[in-house]
Amino acid sequence: MREEELTAPLIEHFRERGCRVATEVPIGGKTCDVYAIQPDGKTIAVEVKVQDWRRALWQAVCYGFGADFAYVALPLKVARRMAAIRKKQEKETRARWPEAPGLAMGILGIAETGKVTELVPAQQSKLVRVVYIETALMNLELQEENGLLPTKRFPPSAGRAKRNLKGVPRAC
Repeated sequence: MREEELTAPLIEHFRERGCRVATEVPIGGKTCDVYAIQPDGKTIAVEVKVQDWRRALWQAVCYGFGADFAYVALPLKVARRMAAIRKKQEKETRARWPEAPGLAMGILGIAETGKVTELVPAQQSKLVRVVYIETALMNLELQEENGLLPTKRFPPSAGRAKRNLKGVPRAC
């Protein structure tokens, strides 16, 4: 399974909930795979990985600067393992340090059928910086204006929207 195969169901998932969606949006020097804006204006950043969930975790934590909610999306089987590890670590941390803030990052699992399941809900980020959100919104608007909106299928020849946004300033 490739990242593109996981991205398409995510886009559909957010659109079904009335969100505007963009792909490959820069946030804080990283590139968010899926960025969604809910009808209420809250923003969601998602890092999609096939297996390397540790790397995805740190990228999603960085996205807390540019989105109200951040998620890691993985194949369902891998996501379930990650969710179990995260819940165990959270419990151990709370036992030692009850006042510790939890990781705000949530976990989404994507089944082979394309069904998206929220295994760990994201908490609203306390790190959000307006400049990052404004840059992400500018990228979303450019994608909409230039007809670069993500589609359900990502054929290898289609390339990524990021390549078509030369000249768009990065967040950092």
